[in-house]
Order: sequence, then structure tokens, then C-alpha cells
Amino acid sequence: MIEYHELPEWIPGRLLSSSDDLDWAGVGYRQYQYGPRQVDVPAMSDFLVIEYLAGGTHLERRAGGKWQDADCGPGDLTLLTRSRPSSWKWDGDVLVRHAYLSGDFLIRVADEVLDRPVGSVDFADELSVRSPAISACMRALADEAQQPILGGSLFADAIGTQMAIHLLRNHVSIEFPEDVHRFAFSIRDMKVIEDAITSSLENPPSLDALASLVGLGRWSFSQRFKATYDMGLPQFVLQQKVECARRLVEGSRDPLKMVAFRAGFSDQAHMTRAFSRFGLASPSSIRKSLAL
Repeated sequence: MIEYHELPEWIPGRLLSSSDDLDWAGVGYRQYQYGPRQVDVPAMSDFLVIEYLAGGTHLERRAGGKWQDADCGPGDLTLLTRSRPSSWKWDGDVLVRHAYLSGDFLIRVADEVLDRPVGSVDFADELSVRSPAISACMRALADEAQQPILGGSLFADAIGTQMAIHLLRNHVSIEFPEDVHRFAFSIRDMKVIEDAITSSLENPPSLDALASLVGLGRWSFSQRFKATYDMGLPQFVLQQKVECARRLVEGSRDPLKMVAFRAGFSDQAHMTRAFSRFGLASPSSIRKSLAL
């Protein structure tokens, strides 16, 4: 598969502006001037949205099936899914915008919108559609790419998310996994999450902070967390506090008030209630039994 910045090797054109030098993640933008062409393009790693700005052409395209054709002009959009080689023919001069959405980005948005893990997404193979909402997102990306200001990466993420939602509503097919546990965290991500929590039990990281550590949105993170640990984040944090306190009760001579503080509890009574919630004897009872 090729990255979008490699596209000119396969479709020669005049590059007029781009987001290449900006710190955007999962979203890309370019503007091209093209003359008539007949080209074959390898599978791309990103989903592609094309908006026609000026000129007009009769477009023919084949992407894994029969040739399709349509007349395209200003305001029309063309969609191409990722991971599929394609052949293109057009006979006119056109000015176009490209927006690129990575597979991980679109799946993350789908996870959050649908509030469940998504297995895969696929664009419909559409040569000429109109969507004022998507065109507005394209204009916003173009403005930001040409005149970037403070918060540009966050702005691009927000606009890309809006575009992805509009695409999901009307132009994307979605497959869900039969087994949600296939989408549990990797061992590496589990270590990152657990280290972040256990290293700061007195002030545990927020759900948003943890999601950011593994490159997910809050809803997608929550779903994967439950698939991995069979519990929500608050219960898991409490479990880690109890485990920490139990080790300190059994392995140190610190006063129980100090144990509670070191394990991240507000006070000794809070720690005792947490022990009971997890079916453990009270910290004082455990300490007494060890003294026998």
C-alpha cells in the first residue's frame, strides 16, 4: 500500500497546498491541479475523499469490480476506500481537494459513535455524490492547512471527526467482531495503563488521560478496557488500591492510617470499606492475625 504523499508518483499533478508539514494525526489534506489522465493506482493506506473545486470531467474508475463512470464538477465528491487498487480515466482539467482519513482514525470514531468495538469499515465506491456537510469540513481543513494557527492539530482532529461521522451515517459499511475480547488491549498497552494507575494511586489518571496514552478516544478506551479487565475503570482503580493496601498491611509495620494514605484512600475507614467490598477481612483483623 502507498501513503498519500506518494500519490503524485502514480497520478502526476500540480500540488498547490497541503498539511504535510503540520502536526495532524490521522487526517491529511492536499490540493491538486490535474490535467486529463489515465492511471493505475496501488492500494492506499488511507481513505480518500475528493472534492471538485473547478473544471469538469467525465470520470471513469474501477476499484475491485466493474468500471463506473460519472460526470464530475464543482461541488461533487468522489470517495475511495483504502486497501484497494484502482484504475482511473478522466478527460478534463480539474482543481480538486483531497482529504485523507487513516483506517485507525475512522475506526476510532466509529467505536465512539456506536459505543461498541468495530471490526472494520469500508467506503462505498462512489464517483459523484454531494454532501454540504462534508464539503464544509473540506473547506475548514483547507483553511487550516493554508493558514495554520494555535491548536491546529486539535482543530484538524475535530474537523476530521465531523467528516468521519457524516461519512459513517451515509457512505460507510461497518462490520462488528463476533468476539469483543478479540479487541482487548495488547500486553504492551496493558502494561502502560497499569503502570500509569499503580504509580499514582493517590491521584489516579483520568479516563481521558489513559485513553490518550494508548491513542484512543474515551468511548473506545472504555469498551476495550471492559473487554480486557471485565470491569470498568473506577472498579479497577479501587481493586489496585486494595491490593496495594493489602501488601502494605501484610508486609510493613506502618500504622493503618499511613497504609490508607499510601494506597490512595481518603482515610482508614474508606480503606476498611473497600476491603469488605472485595470480600477481604478488615485491615486491622489481618494485622492482628499476623501478630499471632
